[in-house]
Amino acid sequence: MKTNKLELIQQLAYAWNNLGLSELADHLADDIVYESQWVLQPIQGRAELLQYLSGKFDTLRKLKGQPEGNVVANLAYLDAATTDPCLVVSQSTNNGKREMLVTIQERNNKIHRIDLCAVPSSSVVYHKLPEY
Repeated sequence: MKTNKLELIQQLAYAWNNLGLSELADHLADDIVYESQWVLQPIQGRAELLQYLSGKFDTLRKLKGQPEGNVVANLAYLDAATTDPCLVVSQSTNNGKREMLVTIQERNNKIHRIDLCAVPSSSVVYHKLPEY
């Protein structure tokens, strides 16, 4: 079955919003690359990424009920000129809210690459879609 980029980004949003990987795992390429400005080295490979995200989601689950435990992923588009979906992941902090932009690259109906960077202002996002 062919999976389009919107469906793949929806799976990633679902994983963030539910802090679970079972639905996402089958949609990751074996040679996936994950880069984040908060992670010093790229994470390469499906098994390595699942291990990393599992630890991250475990930590967030332990923080439930505290400001840092509130994480929400929303589907979005960067601007009016594109139909290329992305995510804006928001996390509450003691100092307010931190937002990060998450983009993906698709290859052979799988997520081949995930990139995360800070969002300086949510005004850069053209259109947020309903939560997943």
